[in-house]
Amino acid sequence: MDPLSDFIDKAGVCGAFFARARGQAPWAVTTSGAVGAIFHVALEGSGVVRLADAALEESTRELTWQRGDVIVLPHGHSHVMASAAGVPAVAIRSLTPEIGADGLPCVECGVHAREGSPSPGAGGERASILCGTFGLGPEAAEHLLPHLPPVMITRGDGSSLATWIDATLQLLSDERTLGQPGSRTVLQRLADVLFIHVLRVWIAKRQESAPGWLRGLADPGVARALQAIHDEPEAEWTAAGLARLAGMSRSGFYARFVAVVGETPGDYLAKWRMLLARRRLRAGDDAIASVAAQVGYASEAAFSRAFKRRVGTSPAAWRAAQR
Repeated sequence: MDPLSDFIDKAGVCGAFFARARGQAPWAVTTSGAVGAIFHVALEGSGVVRLADAALEESTRELTWQRGDVIVLPHGHSHVMASAAGVPAVAIRSLTPEIGADGLPCVECGVHAREGSPSPGAGGERASILCGTFGLGPEAAEHLLPHLPPVMITRGDGSSLATWIDATLQLLSDERTLGQPGSRTVLQRLADVLFIHVLRVWIAKRQESAPGWLRGLADPGVARALQAIHDEPEAEWTAAGLARLAGMSRSGFYARFVAVVGETPGDYLAKWRMLLARRRLRAGDDAIASVAAQVGYASEAAFSRAFKRRVGTSPAAWRAAQR
């Protein structure tokens, strides 16, 4: 399994649609934020997304979107979705949703909400948006969020990845419109697919961005080493062994890995092992010695020392506190 798939599978990432929104310009709604990532799929219309956090750079606080765009706010920032800049916003919680044929709550805003069924030509451009969240477990948030910006917008630009996203958006739209049995589950699975597509686009376009394991996925040699670590976290990996897999000298590989990922191969291996260990301690009943063996430690004592050094407490105490 490639590292991104492995992360999605093991680290606790789950997409779930929670609402739809329809509007007719002028309209604007504000969302107070969420624990986890928020995303919007623009099925119709255009507008702006404005983040409320004044600490963010001005260039990222307000961005435009149009039909076919996917807007992801990885950190769950409070934000405004609007038909245009400067439109006064209402809190989305103040709007009463109605359950549609697909089982999803839907809110109406703008001219349509104020006037019920406006006459033809009344108001401006119509918008239709699918809204949702990605639930991130503690380990997933820790391993992913530091490497992502406040807002990511994936646009239809004719690339093969954009074509994949367009196809996924069509499936989302069909599921939303048809309301067939099992629609909610299909939407949730498509949300996971959409999230991976967005990450792919972001990785492909930011190969020279700040160091991190996501950037490493775009570097062939580093990616092979990351895949080996994810495939066999229990193996006794060394920098020399990973360098051979990467097709590089030990010194060249070590320097390249640090430059791209931002930490040594050993540090990344230990971090990934601890992520897996914490997930298994929280979710399962395996003995601590068994968990230690599963993540590559020769003894329970060695695992406990490493766990306490990185997490701050013993595995047994941490498991008890989580439960």
